[in-house]
Amino acid sequence: MTAQMVVESWKKLRHRPRGAASEIPTIATGVESGFGPVRLATGERGQPRLLLPLNQGEAFPRGFDTVGLVLRDVTLTLDGSRRRFIDLICVMEELDSVFADVAAEILERVGGGKSCVAACTSSIADFAALLKAAGDEAVTPEKVVGLVGELTFLQSLLVASPAAWENWQGADADRHDFRSGSMSVEVKTSTRVGSPHVTISSHDQLFEPVGGLLFLRHYCMEKVAGGAITVATLAADIMTRVSSPLKFREKLAAMGCGDPAAAEWNTLRFELQAVSTYRVVEGFPRITRASFPGGVLPVGIDKVRYRLDLSAAAAFVLAPDEEAQFIGMFLACQ
Repeated sequence: MTAQMVVESWKKLRHRPRGAASEIPTIATGVESGFGPVRLATGERGQPRLLLPLNQGEAFPRGFDTVGLVLRDVTLTLDGSRRRFIDLICVMEELDSVFADVAAEILERVGGGKSCVAACTSSIADFAALLKAAGDEAVTPEKVVGLVGELTFLQSLLVASPAAWENWQGADADRHDFRSGSMSVEVKTSTRVGSPHVTISSHDQLFEPVGGLLFLRHYCMEKVAGGAITVATLAADIMTRVSSPLKFREKLAAMGCGDPAAAEWNTLRFELQAVSTYRVVEGFPRITRASFPGGVLPVGIDKVRYRLDLSAAAAFVLAPDEEAQFIGMFLACQ
């Protein structure tokens, strides 16, 4: 299976409706591992995934750099049965084309007789320089602003609970940035003072969890030359509060921020100007799968990215007393 065939398969998967919560849409590649076929899948935000079958007692690969990629040891329900996989996910859109090459190489090596673990680790090692170069180029102002917003919210959670880093989904391919039980929070950050506009990166980003609640947390950060808020200052403060600094650093690294003090992540400095929180419920201005006939995106459309004007959502903003209780309410849902 070539890299182009892999890309086409991911496109097809993005058009398939999701099934039950324990089921995910996959395509069998035809490459046999000895424990079943290697499969292609996509995350809730359309992230490309490669599922490599593992034996139940087989050691999971650890201890190597995966800039822009996340490896998870998962057991999934497929065709009614539970199966264990290496779930390899690309979490940086800028790396999608490189990841397709990595996936094609892994498939070739598994097809040639290598184990899934050996094929995965050797292919990532061989592509490491290319992944790192592409990842370094991907540190855009937009990514810096997004990370600053997420770290700011995480910092506020840690004041109440040192274990709150576990609520940060980070690069774990979840649909929302933070989750506590049945409650999710999506964080958006804008840098123009007074601007009510935020970018929604997918058609499912503002779809609430099944049976749960979704909130949108909006930060307005003004870019200031001598501002006190940077990725480095936030990360340093969080490291003193978090119950597991190592796990926090792993989450940062999985997002492509291996060194939060690196110059490329700290070219911008900010001051917090305003914060507001919105209930995302029926009537909130948004696009979801339900916005399209049959709950399926039009043929030829892989992803919907749109700009949301929060001034149209004023009726959904939390009152000051509700805002003051919001953090406690979120953590209490665990």
